[in-house]
Amino acid sequence: MRLFTAVVAGAGLMLSACTGTTNTPPAAQAPAAPAAPSEEGPAGRIGTLPPQELADGTCGLYLFAREVGRRLVFVSDTTSTDARMQIDGRPAQLTRVSASGTAAGRFFPEMRYEAGGVTVSVSYVPEMNGNLSGGAVIREGRLTFADASGWSYVMPVAGLIACRPAQE
Repeated sequence: MRLFTAVVAGAGLMLSACTGTTNTPPAAQAPAAPAAPSEEGPAGRIGTLPPQELADGTCGLYLFAREVGRRLVFVSDTTSTDARMQIDGRPAQLTRVSASGTAAGRFFPEMRYEAGGVTVSVSYVPEMNGNLSGGAVIREGRLTFADASGWSYVMPVAGLIACRPAQE
């Protein structure tokens, strides 16, 4: 019984030492870590696009999140240089502001888009594929989403570039 009492008393002394005050002024203590992005941060703002129709005689770039479920997150087609995403639960039309690299049709391996305080950059490696009409497979890519508050989020993506032949 004496051993148990001594252990409990010793543990109590150690705990009280841990909770005691220190001589270190508050300014000298390590700053709190910045808050991590929550679901309201960029990751939670990117939604899933519904199925997309491709008009006859056009080509499309389709990027899917490389995650369980492979949700469609980015679409662009050759009817314009704009792109479509689902942002904050609403459809968003993004305007292309830059492009670089060797184009596959109207699609460049590095493109940047803007809309309403959001910047989206896509970068991918196209692999030409004879099984796709005028298209390519994208096994490796990334979508970088940055908002006006300073948060940014990099999403690994995969996808394809495919064309729908014109009807005669």
